[in-house]
Amino acid sequence: MKIAYWKFAAVFALAAAACCAARPAAAEELPSEASLIKALESDAGWNEKQAACRHLRRIGTRKSIPALAALLPDDKLSHMARYALEPMSYPEAGEALREALGNLEGKQRIGVIISLGARRDGQAVAALLPLLRSGDTDTASVAAGALGRIATPESSRTLFNYRNKAPEAVRSALAEGLLAAQQRFVRTGQSKRTIAVYTDLLDATWPLHIRMGAFYGLAHAQPEQSAEHLIKALGGSDSLFRDISAQIIAETEGENLTRQYAAALPTLPAGGQIALLRGLAGRGDPLARPTVAQALKSRNAEVRHAAIGALGALGGPENVPVLVALLDNGNQDIVSAARASLAAMGGERVDASLAAALSNNASPAARAGLLEALAGRRASQAAAAAVNSLGDDNAAVRIAALSNLAAMGESPQTGAV
Repeated sequence: MKIAYWKFAAVFALAAAACCAARPAAAEELPSEASLIKALESDAGWNEKQAACRHLRRIGTRKSIPALAALLPDDKLSHMARYALEPMSYPEAGEALREALGNLEGKQRIGVIISLGARRDGQAVAALLPLLRSGDTDTASVAAGALGRIATPESSRTLFNYRNKAPEAVRSALAEGLLAAQQRFVRTGQSKRTIAVYTDLLDATWPLHIRMGAFYGLAHAQPEQSAEHLIKALGGSDSLFRDISAQIIAETEGENLTRQYAAALPTLPAGGQIALLRGLAGRGDPLARPTVAQALKSRNAEVRHAAIGALGALGGPENVPVLVALLDNGNQDIVSAARASLAAMGGERVDASLAAALSNNASPAARAGLLEALAGRRASQAAAAAVNSLGDDNAAVRIAALSNLAAMGESPQTGAV
């Protein structure tokens, strides 16, 4: 039977979600812990026992642990017993799972391994380490995943040292365990532990998803040093690494980084510029605004389109005129992107700039687009601008004004309509 660690975890998560989806009983309707334990120890059927496990997950104390532990070998109820034991903070719950680990085989043992990983049970590391070399690749794979989730220095070091000796069928799960451990180290302020591991997992001999995970993790482990690597990836031909670089750029912070990325934008090929514009928009740092506005002059239509979108997040009043000019563009995609950006840009000063542009000899297409943008922004000038446009000599503008008033007009505008 060939089953990967993540499949076991997914199946268990779905079972747990199904149980949680049931309508929670009111506190007074819950049976007592004693009655639930009695049900587990009786000859009751599966339905009653799984319901007891579900309730004990919520109200169980250390008193219920022996009855739950007794179900761990049960082919039909082992997963429900683990469902109840996993979140329990009592040390006896961990002891029960660790004891079962040495007494079970097959899918019941695999389930216990997963639960120990979910609990991040550091005391289980010694028992889990030998299972990495199990002749059963399913057991070895879930052990690698659990050791990664537990993320002690010892478990991570053992996984790392075993990475080139592990059977091919286990190697990917082992790498995923390493990634999980390094992510935990970064979150707990131990980034220095992760650099050598992430660097190794970037090697071309690892599967693509492992390399991408390492690339992502390394950038978050040392964000200030990662800009050079991200810019290099943006200049490369691999669209997946360009996309993940854009995601990392959007997630990290720092004015110095924004300046580095903005300076690199004009030097990149079109695909890299498009990804970087998306990343800069996600950062929301107005320091990138001039560089993004300059990208509107690109010879590449897709780069121009990406720059228009980025101005929706980064633009200010000074960018209103150039976007208004695009509302009269023959390309409907460009027009839609410009309208969306004008509606999305932040600040009351942008509202005032839009209202001013409306009365500044704008073309009919621009006037209609400006009315929509003002309404989309819920600007204070929107209703008055719509009323003033009801007498416009262009039908499209009048229709836009009426549409806006239908959506946001109030009784004072009724007479004008």
